[in-house]
Order: sequence, then C-alpha cells, then structure tokens
Amino acid sequence: MRASLLTKAKSVRKDMQGRMTSTNTPTHSGVRPHESRECGKRFSNRSNPKHHTLTHTGARNHECEVCGKCFNQKGHFNTHTLTHTSARNHECEVCGKCFNHKGHLNTHTLTHTGARNHECEVCGKCFNQKGTLKLHTLTHTGERNHECEVCGKCFSRKGTLKLHLVTHTGEGNHECEVCGKCFSLKGILKKHTLTHTGERNHECEVCGKCFSQKGTLKLHTLTHTGERNHECEVCGKCFSLKDTLKKHTLTHTDERNHECEVCGKCFSLKGTLKKHTLTHTGERNHECEVCGKCFSHKGTLKLHTLTHTGERNHECEVCGKCFSLKGNLKKHTLTHTGERNHECEVCGKCFSRKDNLKIHLVTHTDARNHECEVCGKCFSQKGTLKLHTLTHTGERNHECEVCGKCFSQKGTLKLHLVTHTGERNHECEVCGKCFSRKGTLKLHLVTHTDARSHECEVCGKRFKLKSILDRHVFRHSGHKGFKCDVCGKRFMTKCDIVRHMKVHFS
Repeated sequence: MRASLLTKAKSVRKDMQGRMTSTNTPTHSGVRPHESRECGKRFSNRSNPKHHTLTHTGARNHECEVCGKCFNQKGHFNTHTLTHTSARNHECEVCGKCFNHKGHLNTHTLTHTGARNHECEVCGKCFNQKGTLKLHTLTHTGERNHECEVCGKCFSRKGTLKLHLVTHTGEGNHECEVCGKCFSLKGILKKHTLTHTGERNHECEVCGKCFSQKGTLKLHTLTHTGERNHECEVCGKCFSLKDTLKKHTLTHTDERNHECEVCGKCFSLKGTLKKHTLTHTGERNHECEVCGKCFSHKGTLKLHTLTHTGERNHECEVCGKCFSLKGNLKKHTLTHTGERNHECEVCGKCFSRKDNLKIHLVTHTDARNHECEVCGKCFSQKGTLKLHTLTHTGERNHECEVCGKCFSQKGTLKLHLVTHTGERNHECEVCGKCFSRKGTLKLHLVTHTDARSHECEVCGKRFKLKSILDRHVFRHSGHKGFKCDVCGKRFMTKCDIVRHMKVHFS
C-alpha cells in the first residue's frame, strides 16, 4: 500500500513539473505561443491573453469602495487600495524611503545601484527597467498608435494620451492645501507643493546649486557638459533638450495654433499664451520683498531681484563686462562678433537679434496702436508708450550719486553718468571726434554724408535723420498736447513748453 502511494506521488510530482516546464519555459526562451483573438498580439503565458482581452472590451469589474475607481484586474485593484490606506511596509535599506508595494521598492533600489542592464540596440542608451527601454524604442520607430478622439493628436503611449485628454476636459480635482490652486494630475500637485515648502534636495555636484526635482537637476547638468545632441534639420542649430528643439522648429514653420480669446493674438506655444493672458487680467501675485514691486511671473521676479543684489556672474571673455543673466551675455557677445543674421525683407537692413528685426519692421508699416491717454500721442510699441507716460507723471526714481540729478529711466541715468567720468570710447573714423555713446556717433556720421533719405510726405522736405522727420511731421498735424499750467497756452513739443515756461519765471 505504502509503495503504491509513493509511486502515485512521484507520478503527480512529475506531471506537475511537466506542466510548470511547459508553462514557464517560454518566458526564458522568448517563445510566445498564446495569441490574442482581438489584435493578434502574442504572449508567453496562457493567462496573459485573457487579461489582455479586457483592454479591448473595456470591462472594469473591480471597483474601489473609497473613490469609486474601477479596474479590469484584481491585482491592479489590490495595488490601488494601498493608496488609500497609506500603508508603506516596504522600506529601502539605503535611504529609508518607504513604499506600499514591493515592486515599487525593487524599482527604487535600482536608483542606488545604478544598474542599467537593458540596452537600446539603436543608440546604445541603457536603462534599469525593461519597460523603460520599450518606451524609449518608440522614439526611434516614431510609432504613435494612441489617437485623441477630440483633436486627433497621436501619442506613442496610452498613459500620455490620458494625460492629454485632461487638457480638453479642464478637470482639476487635485487641490493645493496651501494656496487652493487646482491641478488635473496628482503628480503636478506634488511638484507644486515644493514651491511652498522650498525643499531642494537634489544638489548639482559641479556648482552646488540645489533643485526640488531630480529631473530639473538632470536638465541643469547639461549646462555644464555642453552636450547638444538634438539638431535642427532646417538651420543645423543644436539643442541639449528634445523639447527645446520642438519649440525651435516652430520658428521655421510660423505655426501659431494658440489664439488669445481677448485680443485674437496667436502664439506657437500654449505656455506663451498663458503668459500673454496675464497682460489682460493684470494679475500680479509675485511681490518683491525688497521694494514691494509686483510681477505676473515668478521668473520675472527672480530677474528683478538681481537688480537689488547687483550679482553679475556672467563675464564677457572679450571685454570683461559682467552681466546678471546668461541671456544678456549672449546678446552682448554679438556686439563683438558683428554677426547679423536677421535681414529685413523691405529695406535689407540686418540685425543681430530677431526681436530687434520685429521692432524695426514696425517702421515700415507705420502702425501705432498704443495711444497715450494724456496727450493722444501714438506709439508703435507698448514699452515706448510706458516711457512716454513718465514725461507726464514727472516720476524720477533714478538718482545720480554724483550730482543728485534724478531721471525717469535707469538707462538715462547710465548715459548721464558718462558726463561725470568723461569717458568717450566711440571715435569717428572721418574726423576723429569721440563720443560717449555709440548712438550719438551714428547720428554724427550723417553730418559727413550729406544724404537726406527721409522725406516729408506733406511738404516734400528732406531730412538726414528719421527722428528729425518725425518731429517735423508732428508739426504738420497741429496737435498741441503740452499745456502750460500758468496761462493755459498749449504747445506741440516739450521743448516748446520748456522754452515758454522761462517767460513766466524770468
């Protein structure tokens, strides 16, 4: 009897081993004998096609009792319930961080070991997870099988499509407990909370700068390595980030799909549109702790604070001049190289910067949409109007430390300081006369040419300088925007009223 039981047990064990071998060996051999009836996708395990069919049927029979979220597999449901219990029983032995799932802990430990065993066959880049490698391969194939039903945009990953759909619904269910701001994704809320805590645990090993997010640190390290692997196919310009390259390509296509609902102005990037809308709302929530000035963007506030600290860490290698911003240094270097790649299609004049070309183009259109509410004078740029309004308010907040004279603009104060130093670095090549400003030298050079290229359309009189023509044309309009407070007499220009005021106080 005992011998027969042993024989039977051996046969059962042998049968079980045979089943296990037949079921599990394909995972190692790469054989996928089980095919999905819906899409033809193949699997190594018999149960996998059953789970996979649920993605086609959309059946979600496992509902969470806490939040009502439904799942198609019981395993996913069990993993989800841990997010409500806050039970984190799996602790990392290296850093002490806790996780609610053992699989998440296993993935986390790879960040400490640095093991990257999954290599891309196309570019050789290595990853610590097989799933991450799969997602990476899509960047080479360009496969985008997940299409948005609202706008038709396609994505390589289903998860990315889900995130995109939120942009159409406008759903913001995750609220910040500090400021009440709502977000569509929990992950974005987590990143946002760091702006309140000020926590910066990710430090750069090169310069010591700290960041709140590991991803931001990775982007920052590229500024030290100078690595630029993403090249523009149109102009050959290289970028360190693929996203920056995408934004750059829009400058070649001139595609502007994001329209402002208030003024109808179009933008190529959604983020730029968001910043633009603040110009209509007037919202300024970022206040300077030094002077109390408010700004609509946090980034603008950061730039403003440098005016108080006087920090200038970016030095020009040619002349030694220092700047507070790297961008300003780049613009400055163009003055040494003389590079002017942006040409005006109307007159052929070239500029070193694209924004300067845009400003110049307005001189050909004669569009002056920014009107002064005090005197009615119109300007082509909003910034010029702001500077003009100071002539009416009399506000002069920039004082000279030498003589005490006050100015409405910081730039005017800088020009004034040259009168005390006597510095004249701009020399005329014709007569040798020196000037403190490059602009003054340009005006002076006209006196040597006898060229009068600017003609008045009213009387035909010609002028050497456009500024003189503008003043002349203004006299034809007959508009008198400057009123004398003593006698009420009105004048066309500021010079005229200053000259008139001497009559009263002589």
